[in-house]
This record gives sequence, structure tokens and C-alpha cells, in this order.
Amino acid sequence: GFPDSCSELFATCSKENIRVWVTDTSNEVLRITVPNMTCHGVCFMRDGKSIISAWDDGKIRAFKPQSGSELYTIHDAHNQGVTAIATASDNRRIVSGGGEGQVRVWDISGQRQVMAAAMKEHKGVVTCIKIRTTAQNAYHLLMMEHVSSGI
Repeated sequence: GFPDSCSELFATCSKENIRVWVTDTSNEVLRITVPNMTCHGVCFMRDGKSIISAWDDGKIRAFKPQSGSELYTIHDAHNQGVTAIATASDNRRIVSGGGEGQVRVWDISGQRQVMAAAMKEHKGVVTCIKIRTTAQNAYHLLMMEHVSSGI
């Protein structure tokens, strides 16, 4: 995998492709293609063991960072496409945003991927999710900030 401390790689997504690049050389080292779909977001799990991606067919797809082979898919993650994605620092949660305005927290520990929480207050497409990590549990921090900001 690619560890969080490795700042030499970055990932991009456009249309049906995810690409992983080496920063210093600008060389593409991996291309993942999902035909006839559009990827709206991509990020690395902090432990570097998977690439998490958001797709217009409502699915979250996880891939192995070395080979690009699929690790798992969360089907029906959002009914109007997954439009934003972020990973928690504990490597056990994914936060996704959808075209319908929902934000969902997914527990991905173990062999299953289960929705742990859903927030339905947004009226439009969720376009970006950022998780601020502190010594506290990232999930609780996210929930507290969500409630206190009234978003």
C-alpha cells in the first residue's frame, strides 16, 4: 500500500478513470478504469491499503493501490450518485456525500461495509467533505461539528 506519510504520490479522477501519479517525476503509475461511469472523487485510505472512489452510479468503489483490482463495492451508497468522498484517520470509516444532499458515514472495518449514520440536512449536491482529525475519534468530531454548525 501507499502510506499516509508518502507525499510522493497523488491520485486524480476524470470521467471513467482514476490515475495515480508520482509527484517528483509526473509519471502515471496506475490507471483504473470503470467503463461508462464517471468518478466524482478519489482519496487514499490513511494506511495506504486502498483507494476509495465516488461514482455517478451511486456506488463507492475501493481498489488495491498496487494493482488497481477491486477490493469491495458499496452498492446504493447514494440514490443520485456519490459526489464527494473522504476517509477517516482510523482507517475504519468513509464519509460520502450524494447528489440528493445526504452525507453518510460508512463503517468499513472487517469484511462488511455498513452505513453507520446519515445526515439529510443539505438541500443540494454535496460537493466536498473534509475531516478534521484530532486526538478524539474522527467520527464523533464530525458529528459534533455537523450538529453545532447547523448545516
